[in-house]
Amino acid sequence: MSNKKTAKRTKIIKSRQDIMWHYISWLLSNITSTAAVYDKQFMELFEQLDSYVENKIAVDNRDITDIYVIVESKLPN
Repeated sequence: MSNKKTAKRTKIIKSRQDIMWHYISWLLSNITSTAAVYDKQFMELFEQLDSYVENKIAVDNRDITDIYVIVESKLPN
């Protein structure tokens, strides 16, 4: 009889996303550290835009464990 321990398997799901939306999300996050947050109308519009961008990169409430860039290139003929 063997003494194998049952390892808990972690399922990793990879999703292909346009890096542009992550970059825009990063840019928007920097705006919140400016005085623009005191402008009520700006913040109402900002929150709509921020929500739109976040929906572009959402992964169904799963924890994001890593983000990286994959560069695709074509070999010369």
